[in-house]
Amino acid sequence: MSKLRLLHHWTSKKKPIICHIRPSPTEGVTVKTDLNTVSFPNSSAIFDSHNKPGNPGALICACLVCIGVPKTRDDDLISILEKRFSTKGLEIECLSSLPHGSGLGTSSILATAIIKGLWQSSGTSYSEKNICHAKEEDY
Repeated sequence: MSKLRLLHHWTSKKKPIICHIRPSPTEGVTVKTDLNTVSFPNSSAIFDSHNKPGNPGALICACLVCIGVPKTRDDDLISILEKRFSTKGLEIECLSSLPHGSGLGTSSILATAIIKGLWQSSGTSYSEKNICHAKEEDY
């Protein structure tokens, strides 16, 4: 049954993974998922979650750290957001119709979508190679 449901999502042209990135009136980074809404008001909060996979928003925090938003836990997150995204607040919303823990590579695909979306939102030029090797390069 779940295979048919998953196939239905693909055949109906509904995208199984979606990432929206937009300015937010709330300072810092707000993460919205199917289950949670979490706020990260400063760099320290992002660093506290980026390497804890069980935390809500951890994957998004890992992607932010990967591209240097922020580079250290002491960085002024609001200044970085203003410089890179021309806003004091960023909302990142990620939705997936794929079953959690399905082994379909959802986290990898979502991380790619997040990094690509962040770069598009900030006007950073990128290629598929940049996305695959994001941590190896300095942004």
